[in-house]
Amino acid sequence: MLHVDLPTKDIQKFQGDPSKHWSFMHCFSISVGCLPMVDDAMLVYLIQFCEGPTKEAIKDFVMLDGQEGYQRAKEPLKKRFGQNHMIARAVINRTTDGAPITINDNLSLMTMAQQMRICETILTQLNDESDMTALRMLKYPTITKGFQLKWAKVATNLTSEQGERRFTHLCAFIERQSEIKNSNFGVLVTSYSSPKKQRNLGSETGRKSEE
Repeated sequence: MLHVDLPTKDIQKFQGDPSKHWSFMHCFSISVGCLPMVDDAMLVYLIQFCEGPTKEAIKDFVMLDGQEGYQRAKEPLKKRFGQNHMIARAVINRTTDGAPITINDNLSLMTMAQQMRICETILTQLNDESDMTALRMLKYPTITKGFQLKWAKVATNLTSEQGERRFTHLCAFIERQSEIKNSNFGVLVTSYSSPKKQRNLGSETGRKSEE
């Protein structure tokens, strides 16, 4: 058996969240799976990088020899935590659930745009065409009514011109809104349109009038 040190790359332990199964297995494959070691050692490392229910699901496979133990250990991880429909549901729920973003919350809008692109990438990797065009994905309840109205106009035009609107289109729309809101002019407009700022301006105006 060839002994090697674990890679210095940071691999987050897998605790069973389906939305993280694909990224975990990918990181493990390119960081540990490519190292020159026998399958017995590979299995030990896989168990070490699992935690909670995932570790319980595979820890007893160390009783099997060589390649059989390592290959069979990956099966329950896939079956219980990494089936395509599980991953899709978890990713979508993580992206669409949550409190609506306020009109002046520029940072949250930027974060949401990034999360949506990650969701789109994962669904594309899964060849999940049904969710890419699902009405739930296109309604997106976490965006404000103002954004929803703008998106409704864009979606209507897309339907007329291309016959359908997809989650990819919504991602591009939110990214564009995020770019606008977080630009120099967008931040300036947001800062002066916030209720707190308006109250402060009103107070200052009142004081000047009294003077």
